[in-house]
Order: sequence, then C-alpha cells, then structure tokens
Amino acid sequence: KKGTIIVIVSGYRFLLTDINECESSESNSCDINALCTNTKGSYVCRCKRGYEGDGRFCKGKFSQTLSHTHNL
Repeated sequence: KKGTIIVIVSGYRFLLTDINECESSESNSCDINALCTNTKGSYVCRCKRGYEGDGRFCKGKFSQTLSHTHNL
C-alpha cells in the first residue's frame, strides 16, 4: 500500500510516495522467519514467535537433537 510523505526542506515542501517494502520479499532484507512491518520511508523486521535475532537473521530458539541407535 502506497502513502504520501510530506518533507519540508529550507521552506520548500516535497511530496514523496512511500513504497511498501513488505509487499515483496525482494524489496526488504527480512529473514524468511520474520515479520515485516512497513513504516513511513522504511520498514522494520521482527523475528516470528519461536525465533530470535534482529529480524534480518532469525534462528529457532529451540534446537532438536536427534539420537540414533544402531544395532550391530
């Protein structure tokens, strides 16, 4: 969803179109296990429940260890 941002520099008013970087994974650097939130002029990545990290890199909080028993 696009929005309009008003920027005033030295008394001049500029209208900028905000692009939703969260609409496509190609437009942001969020991890596949993160939620992307669009903000004015940018976006924020946050790891999904059960994962931890900075949103750009998320890893599972719980790792599973597999043990195999072989009978000879």
